[in-house]
Amino acid sequence: GRAALLLMAVFFAAVLISLTVTDFPKQSFRGTIKIFSQLSILFLVFYFFRNIAAQSKLKLVVFCSFLLLVVDGAWQYFHGTDFLRGFEAQDASSGRRLSASFEHYGKLAAYLCAVLPVVLGYAAAAWRVGWKNRSFWMWTFLSVAGLTLLFLTRSRGAFLAFFFTAVMVLILRRAWKILAVLCIAGAVLVALLPRSMVIHLDAENKEQSIVERFELWHRAWDVIEQRPWTGTGINTYAVAHQQFDTRQNWRVKNYYAHNGYLQTASEIGIPGTMALVSFFIWWLWINKPSAKDKTAVAEIRWGLLGGSIAFLIFCMGDTAMHSLQPVAAFWFVLGLLGAFNPKGRQEA
Repeated sequence: GRAALLLMAVFFAAVLISLTVTDFPKQSFRGTIKIFSQLSILFLVFYFFRNIAAQSKLKLVVFCSFLLLVVDGAWQYFHGTDFLRGFEAQDASSGRRLSASFEHYGKLAAYLCAVLPVVLGYAAAAWRVGWKNRSFWMWTFLSVAGLTLLFLTRSRGAFLAFFFTAVMVLILRRAWKILAVLCIAGAVLVALLPRSMVIHLDAENKEQSIVERFELWHRAWDVIEQRPWTGTGINTYAVAHQQFDTRQNWRVKNYYAHNGYLQTASEIGIPGTMALVSFFIWWLWINKPSAKDKTAVAEIRWGLLGGSIAFLIFCMGDTAMHSLQPVAAFWFVLGLLGAFNPKGRQEA
């Protein structure tokens, strides 16, 4: 729609304007190419998968690619190294943290936030057809394996993003009984989790992740306060934020902001970031299914909506918006969300 194009135009214009003020032109040029690539994924996926025939073929691609990820994660869990790219699992006090072929457990967690709800959507769609069919049990197995893989990233941010997304989707679907069960199960799970997974203490006996993120967010806000309209230039935060840092805290020096929205605002300014956030909200709202729609396609749409929301929530406390593979998966899912809207679907 025109609203989407207008908001995307404002966002990309802010990216281009940031090119004129950057002190690091090479980094900003690469950043502009990255943003252009991400927007291209959105529009290409949206236009290609509006075709019903293309949508039917997508199911096999999703199943096979996610199954490969699950197998790779299982191999890494038992052997210590994934077989696709040779990345090692990371040991922590809470246990082995899996990354599969994503190098870091945080990237895998971000990818799962975007894609695992889609797998769950396909499982729900198969259930609509009939729980006795083989397809339902195959998707159910894949869903359980994906949830296990998410747990083994031991990423609290991903857990919270997934939980709040489930709550939001269930509210939109008006599934109050399931929501009550989910909340009870969530409380029980927190009580049963090892303390080392719930609380990460540092050398000062403080909650490490929260304290560090407070410092990271404060640094990003220092940049925004001094460059509110244009930012420091797209893709420059890691090399530019030091000169704006008012606190000079010893924690996590020279690091991403761990908040995709603050980091984006620090790089391209508040107006461009507001346009991007507005686009996300508008796109999610116009493409959400009706709570009264009980079809199999609606279940897939709920999964796509959930994947989009979970990723955006996860970005509030992590670097997912600036990680190549997870953010590409997110824009792919976001494009599918629009493509599966019945108003735009094409027979051939």
